[in-house]
Amino acid sequence: MIAFEVNDMTCGHCASTITKSLKAADPNAKVTIDIGRHLVIVEPAAADSDDLREAIVDAGVRGFAHWLEQRHNVPLIREGFRRRSAR
Repeated sequence: MIAFEVNDMTCGHCASTITKSLKAADPNAKVTIDIGRHLVIVEPAAADSDDLREAIVDAGVRGFAHWLEQRHNVPLIREGFRRRSAR
């Protein structure tokens, strides 16, 4: 099990976007979302933590991107950092 704190996740739309992105990265993963605690808990089937982290960033959650920059010194291009629209 891998848990991520996503401070900017505040609504069901955010949770749905994150879940879809995680499922695209690992279709058989079990995803549990706790909006009130800003937690995303994943039991991966195939993806590793880096793949899951990237999926959350790809979902466009700015708080998580900031956390990555601060804790892991991972620079992100802010101009291109936008929530993806559903395809």
